[in-house]
Amino acid sequence: MKPSSQSCPWNPDFRELRATAYERMGELRKAISDLKPTTMLRLDNTQAYLKMSVLWYSLGDVQQSLE
Repeated sequence: MKPSSQSCPWNPDFRELRATAYERMGELRKAISDLKPTTMLRLDNTQAYLKMSVLWYSLGDVQQSLE
């Protein structure tokens, strides 16, 4: 049996994959919600911060994208 995001809810790899899927489906807020915990689960996860910034900008929230 393969591990799933339900059996490993804090696995950053699963969260990043699901965030990518949400992004492709146009569910940008769900993608951001999945990426946010990965910033704490991985040391120096600047890629996730950059991705969240771009997603917030795509949603039109420039102020949030700068934070």
